[in-house]
Amino acid sequence: MQSDVELVKKTLNGKKEFFGELVDRYETPIRTYIKRITNWDWMSVEDICQEVFLKAYANLQSFDLKLKFSSWLYRIAHNQAVDFL
Repeated sequence: MQSDVELVKKTLNGKKEFFGELVDRYETPIRTYIKRITNWDWMSVEDICQEVFLKAYANLQSFDLKLKFSSWLYRIAHNQAVDFL
């Protein structure tokens, strides 16, 4: 299993399919986190979750490889949920 940083590096090097592995890895935990903090229906949670991954992909070049990818992703999820609230 490749580390998050390895997947981020490969994605940044033009191999976009590796971002899909990050989505697969974090989609359920991010969805659960958003549900827990918003208590909204699953359809709304899914919309927010999709926005989280779109933002993460769009801003991947700003991710500091010295930090944990999951913490960065959860911060995006938190901010998206607050924005939607």
